[in-house]
Amino acid sequence: MFITLSHINKLGETMEEMFWADQIVKRIVERNPNKKEYAIRAGLASSGIIHVGKFRELATVYLVNRAFEKLGKKVRFICYFDDYDRFRKVPENVPAEWEKYIGMPLSEIPDPWGCHDNYSEHFSKQFMNDVSFLGIKPEYHSETKNYKELKYKEEIKIALNSRKELIEILNKFRKEPLDNNWSPAEIYCERCKKDFTEIVEYNGEYTIKYKCECGYENTFDFSKTGIIKLKWRIEVPMKWRYYDIVFEPWGKDHISPGGSFDTAKEIAKVVFPCIPPEFVAYNQIKLKGQGVKMSSSLGNVLTVKDMLDIYLPEIFMYLYAGTKPNKEFSLPLDDDIIKTYDDFYLAERIYFGLEKASERNKAHWSRVYEMSISPPKQIPVQPNFTHCIELINIYRTPENALKSLNIIEEGDRRRYLQILKCAENWMEKYGQEHMFILLDSPKVKLDDKQKRVIEELVTFLRTEYTKEDLIKAFSDISKDNDISIKEFFKIVYLVLFNREKGPRLAQFIEAAEKEKIISILSKV
Repeated sequence: MFITLSHINKLGETMEEMFWADQIVKRIVERNPNKKEYAIRAGLASSGIIHVGKFRELATVYLVNRAFEKLGKKVRFICYFDDYDRFRKVPENVPAEWEKYIGMPLSEIPDPWGCHDNYSEHFSKQFMNDVSFLGIKPEYHSETKNYKELKYKEEIKIALNSRKELIEILNKFRKEPLDNNWSPAEIYCERCKKDFTEIVEYNGEYTIKYKCECGYENTFDFSKTGIIKLKWRIEVPMKWRYYDIVFEPWGKDHISPGGSFDTAKEIAKVVFPCIPPEFVAYNQIKLKGQGVKMSSSLGNVLTVKDMLDIYLPEIFMYLYAGTKPNKEFSLPLDDDIIKTYDDFYLAERIYFGLEKASERNKAHWSRVYEMSISPPKQIPVQPNFTHCIELINIYRTPENALKSLNIIEEGDRRRYLQILKCAENWMEKYGQEHMFILLDSPKVKLDDKQKRVIEELVTFLRTEYTKEDLIKAFSDISKDNDISIKEFFKIVYLVLFNREKGPRLAQFIEAAEKEKIISILSKV
């Protein structure tokens, strides 16, 4: 999954040896050595849930932003929401009746859940809140606000007056040529708010006459009224010049020959003269076990918040930092989550010099680590995820589990509690086979010897004893009934959980409600 590159150091490395974000920044700075500020950008569609696959674009820009800061360069980290795009189709999780809003701007549609001012804001506000827990706080832009505040009026004029050139460029990459009525812009009708409109007349300046399928006609001045929007393929190179963008990532599906990136570069040469920004293609992210691409319209998505329920923020970011953007990877939701925690801990120990590694690996993993977290002064506690699962099974809540541990340092207590909560959430959502819940009534049928084992355990539990006495009793009961200690535990677990394995029994009995355990055992 992870790249094996080396962190940039004072001796200087070849480009291939540098961390991937440092490679990008080095190329940009070499190409633009005298820039006072470097503008980098991510764009996100807010037409549905902004899932962890879409987050990869923002994560990539964020990591490049950190690489710029490492070099002491001033950087403008921009993220805009395409909330002035038209509503194209109704996603799975949205009421079917929202079909009536197709053709309207996303920002003009009501929020189906009634908790935000509009449909787009419902998804964008949730996303902004989620990524804030990762320390990601870019300069957010609403394209609705930009268009309505007339920020792009001059660029719209250029595009309208370059219609013939744009048609010629786009036709190079099309099987069917655009018709003569094609326009580089869309107009939202002032009556029905939809884009089922057609430009009837344009005066070459700012005045447009249009008509809509709803029967409405009007003439407006787009230097005063923001109801016009450039189409996406035209909008992209326009923004390159408007913001002076030096870097942005592109989804892998957009950079194929003749794709939208190629058309954007052509338009940047002819219509909006600028140098196309440095880019990196990013690949998709899968949910481990599903093997399919996430899609908001299909509803098979996970959000950043969903992942932060089971991963520490720094471990979640580690997955993105440690994987080259052009490499596909899966987010572990199954038992591989345990290995992911262990892998991060290894990188953390390497960073703090507590694990042996070659100079190359030490440089690389240290760089991945510091891109995933603002490193503390000393290594934090590293709770084993499997152990945390067991503690939750024994003590039932993260807070009770933490009380059972002798941890004094407040920072370590916070991290331990976070991971205990992650373990609890993971078991409930994805790792039910690791969760042990007491049965009200046993489901297993026991033979006479097995019943005798349970009867002797119940008899012992009704006495006064210490934890050490209890552990010894397990051994004594096993020997008295001529069974192995492994078989003893299996019998008890089957009665309590209908499972052959379970949490450490002595600690579980000590932490649980003893009378309830006695009651369940007594029923066999």
